[in-house]
Amino acid sequence: MEKKKDLVKNLITYIQSKDSHQNQDDIRSVTAYSLYQNTESFLIGLTLSENVSDINYCKQKISQEIEAEDLENLEFAFDGFIKDAFFIKIFILVENHIKQIAEFYQSPTNKINVESITTTFNNLLNQNKIALFANLTNNDKKLFEFYCFLRNTIHNIGFQLKDTTQLQINDSESVINQNEVIIDLTQNSANSLDFEKLILLKEQIIKLIFKMNHLLPENDFIEHRLVSIGFNGK
Repeated sequence: MEKKKDLVKNLITYIQSKDSHQNQDDIRSVTAYSLYQNTESFLIGLTLSENVSDINYCKQKISQEIEAEDLENLEFAFDGFIKDAFFIKIFILVENHIKQIAEFYQSPTNKINVESITTTFNNLLNQNKIALFANLTNNDKKLFEFYCFLRNTIHNIGFQLKDTTQLQINDSESVINQNEVIIDLTQNSANSLDFEKLILLKEQIIKLIFKMNHLLPENDFIEHRLVSIGFNGK
């Protein structure tokens, strides 16, 4: 558990180091802070999850009906729950960020944002539609497509029903793992990402978002949707 918490703390520190956009209502600021908040909440969940192995705590705080032999199942279920919640919440933040960028730069004659987030992302890489993201690479595209494939397994209770796919990560500046890492999604099998691979993938996606932010013109203001409902106290 301590190693898991250390990995998440490393990710939190990295996110905080990149939250520097001056306009706090812009997506570059709100998304970065929201990524930090939700990663911190995941760390809190991991810390609280240690109580689930304490039979006295569980009886007092949850139910007197819980017995010692129930703890293994409780721990397994809660671990899966907080990991799924973390993955889904970060995906939502990333998806909204990309869609708001697409909406901002499209026009009535140049549709960029569409229902499919994968197609929307690919449209942003299409220099016939927009030139801002010409520096994004084919590896960036593969990373995001794999991330979406993993998200899609949620619809099938964790199983990859499409073709087997693989992602290679080799990030010498990673705060999670600087070695080459291979992540597989095998057709008709449940995804088997261990904790470190999950956090490493999140780091790479967050880095992709920050890379896109860096390519946005500094003076362009894209107000994050959450601002309209009170984010930043407005």
